[in-house]
Amino acid sequence: MAITVNTTSEDIITPDDLLEWAIENIDPTDDESMISASERLYALRNNRDFIIEKMRQQMLLLASAHDDHVAAAQATVHAARFGSKGGFGIRSGVWTPPLTTNARSKMVQDKVLSFVTPHDHNFSLLTIGYHGPGYQTVIHEYDRSTIAGEPGEPVEISYLETTNLTEGKILYFRPCKDIHSQFHPTDVSISLNLIGQSPNITSIPQYEFDVEKQKITGLLPGTSVVDLLTPFKIIACLGGSPNTIDITNHLARAHELDYVRGAAYQALSKIDPLGFESLIAAGMDDRSLLVKNTVKEICRELAA
Repeated sequence: MAITVNTTSEDIITPDDLLEWAIENIDPTDDESMISASERLYALRNNRDFIIEKMRQQMLLLASAHDDHVAAAQATVHAARFGSKGGFGIRSGVWTPPLTTNARSKMVQDKVLSFVTPHDHNFSLLTIGYHGPGYQTVIHEYDRSTIAGEPGEPVEISYLETTNLTEGKILYFRPCKDIHSQFHPTDVSISLNLIGQSPNITSIPQYEFDVEKQKITGLLPGTSVVDLLTPFKIIACLGGSPNTIDITNHLARAHELDYVRGAAYQALSKIDPLGFESLIAAGMDDRSLLVKNTVKEICRELAA
């Protein structure tokens, strides 16, 4: 389950201090290794100056009209490093009560900021409450090895707990295992995260879930795998040159990520139907159930 870590520290460190230690001592793909950073994350939480200093720098950018470099509204990355075992980042997140009373606008806000939506992470997340009452989160778990990752696919989901990220509380979310639904705090709150990334993180999907209906609803918007699929959607609408068709054909057969192969088959069915037909047998024999089902669905649509 998502793990509550009971630890404190009297030390005060900086983001760079934490990252230098993490690079030397932590394997971001190992849960126990990530959890061992809890005391140092608490020591960073004791530093009450570095977030304020970051905001001062952001305001200086605004004052100089260089607002194209201002951090995103919800999250600020304070430091990031890459080592032989993967990458680490330190991020603060700002969580607010609903910014509107309009139901439609609130739904959009919740979607953009991943409030309410049950989702997993493709990275290790060690987080601590830095300021404010903190958000409430409902945590479930699932076994990724049992799924193909298709939208609408049934998945066995188990409830674990409901908890609050209050000041000084540390939670660890396991990658590709824990599902959490995050709810608005009663007042503005700030969390502080140590993120651990495996070397192949860009090819690991993050999912949204319907925990009541026990199914995957799709990929989490705004994540790296979703970004990889964008070119295929564009060429499916606009068409492709011979060179574009060639590379799409190659990606359908050879790319390591099943979502990319599936998207390539979908694009080919639009921009090169004959080429798609020549690859149907290969698609039906793909090692991924997701790709096989994608090709089957395309064939059904073409035959309709």
